[in-house]
Amino acid sequence: MAGLVCGPGSWQPRQAQRTSIHPAILSPSIQLRPPSEPCRPTSENLAKTNFRHPGYADRENVLLILPAFDAKGIHRETARIACCILANCAWHGYLSLVPDGPRVPAGPDDILTAPAYYFCVPDAPKYAVVPSLEHLGFPSQLPSSWQDNTQAPILSASPCVETSRFTCSSLPLEIAHIIPAMDVDWWQENRMYVHARQPSASMDTHCPDNTLWLREDVHTLWDAHRLAFVPKQGAWVAHVLEAGATDELQALREYLFARFAMAILDKAMFARQPGKGPRRLVWIGTGAGEPGVRELPAQQCRAIFGLGALGTRSSRSPNKSPRKRTRTECDDEDDCDYGDEIGSYESDMSETERGRPRNVRVS
Repeated sequence: MAGLVCGPGSWQPRQAQRTSIHPAILSPSIQLRPPSEPCRPTSENLAKTNFRHPGYADRENVLLILPAFDAKGIHRETARIACCILANCAWHGYLSLVPDGPRVPAGPDDILTAPAYYFCVPDAPKYAVVPSLEHLGFPSQLPSSWQDNTQAPILSASPCVETSRFTCSSLPLEIAHIIPAMDVDWWQENRMYVHARQPSASMDTHCPDNTLWLREDVHTLWDAHRLAFVPKQGAWVAHVLEAGATDELQALREYLFARFAMAILDKAMFARQPGKGPRRLVWIGTGAGEPGVRELPAQQCRAIFGLGALGTRSSRSPNKSPRKRTRTECDDEDDCDYGDEIGSYESDMSETERGRPRNVRVS
């Protein structure tokens, strides 16, 4: 609805004279603001950028496909960190135009405009790929681009600051989880509570540091992993991860990074695409221990991690704050444990990937 503007401003008011009662008094006119431009339909030919694994044939090596919304390209460091996450947080990895080629000569805040890039890890031409959140151990150290950003991250939800972190609007608002409520097991296994301002009161995902005020419609997009907070040029900004029908669109940085990783894993394609040869995946078993590597046939990967195979996660639906499933419920569902689906393949490989600690250690 158009707003009302009284008196002088960016428009010149008409001077209307009320001659019937007070002929000497001039009243300012009431003018309507010009209507906002409607959201433009997203072009069907919107550019997309492919990120590929150099150790596999091009017909089956796609790691990730992201829309090119950053000046008809994609922010280099955002894309690189997304690929690093898929390579088990290999922060020293780099982007190249050819398999195992030289680094792309671009700065962290430059824009990548080529249609495809290869993500290379030095001395690991066929590095293992993280297939899902369950197999991602939170890193003991964030990448430098996330650590060196001097601007304070956005504020967490507080009764004193009731405005949306995206839109700055005050109504209607909802409290959104950064790390979804259903992922309380992942929260505890990775000791995410140690990053909270009050660790003893933050043993599950409902702690204040893990929440944001969001407008209701933005909350739905947030839960669907359509956007994420990332650092760009020293500021925290919303990065759109998925094209929609139109172009409309103090939390702790550890939680924002975890949410970004979840969004990237939600879009990851490596374990879902068709292929003939086996695939090397980062694998965290049901018991304690370091993350290892499992090599599974492509058909087996698609059966485990393909669309619809893992059931519906709360972060992929518009439902807010879902309850955690009980152990009894998990015992009755196929998607709670992958052990039965893997069968004999799980015992074939025991290699540990680079020895990186799976959990954050408390000294």
